[in-house]
Formats: sequence, C-alpha cells, structure tokens
Amino acid sequence: MIVVVILGEYPAHRMVALQPAPATAIVSPLTIAASTASDHFAVGSPILVVITLTNISRVPISFEIDYPNAEYHLFRFSLTTAGKEGSKTAFHRALIGEYLPGEPAIEAGGGSDVYTLKPGQLVQYTVDIKKLYSITQPGSYLFSVKMPANMDNKGDISSRPLQLTVGP
Repeated sequence: MIVVVILGEYPAHRMVALQPAPATAIVSPLTIAASTASDHFAVGSPILVVITLTNISRVPISFEIDYPNAEYHLFRFSLTTAGKEGSKTAFHRALIGEYLPGEPAIEAGGGSDVYTLKPGQLVQYTVDIKKLYSITQPGSYLFSVKMPANMDNKGDISSRPLQLTVGP
C-alpha cells in the first residue's frame, strides 16, 4: 500500500511524495534469552552461554535445525568490545559463509530436522563463545544472539546483550 503525503502549505508549493505505508510489526511466538553462570571469565577459559527459546504462543511452533552443531546453526551471534566487532573464528565464518581469502572451506553442517515446541515449552542450547570468536585480550564484551525467521517463527528475535568481563 502507498500513502500519499502532500508537502507544503500553499497550493503553488505543494509537492506529492509517495511513501510506503508502515509495515505491520511481526510478533514472534518465541522469546529468546541468553545467560551465563558468571559474568567474569579468564582469557584462556571457555565462555559458555545458555540460549533459551520459549514458545509463548497457544499453538505448537516448529522450526528447522541443522546438524551437526544445531546450537550454532540456529542462531546468529554478535560480540563487541569498545564498539568494535570481535574477531570471528574460522568455524564462525564457515557458519555464515564468510571465508577469508585463501582460507580452506570448513564443513560446518550436515543434515536438518524439524523441532516443535509445544505452547509454554522451552528448549535450551549451550554455545561456547570461544568457538565463535577469538578472545585473546582481557576486557569488557557485549554478546547477543539472534534467531532469524524460521518456519513458524516469521520474524527475527534477539536476546538482550550480555555484559561479559574477561580477565587475565
């Protein structure tokens, strides 16, 4: 649908601008949350994050998951420090199809399946941020997770960012 907007106060100054009508917001039947057992980690230690998907609708919700590494294929990840994106590992780049020049392709996937969450049901996946990003320096990091639209979930959903502190 197109909305016509008349610009200008006087007839001689009127112009017509065609603007697309505002899109209807897609309300997801799922919520996503990311959590950790701690917010402080050592540079050399794994940084495990639990991602929780919950069906908040009144109907079953199905989504496709890819194997192996379903917990990594299902989501998109973001890690920033001082406003800059973290350095992705070769595994992470393979997941999203971003290869460095001359970098050999890594097989990150295989088969797929459909998973269905009943109303009110939740499922949890655990990921290691270190498998996704090279974290070699102490500092403060923000980590967030997004689940792209997938089958019955028609819109992207994102977690709130986790504040993580990495020390020596």
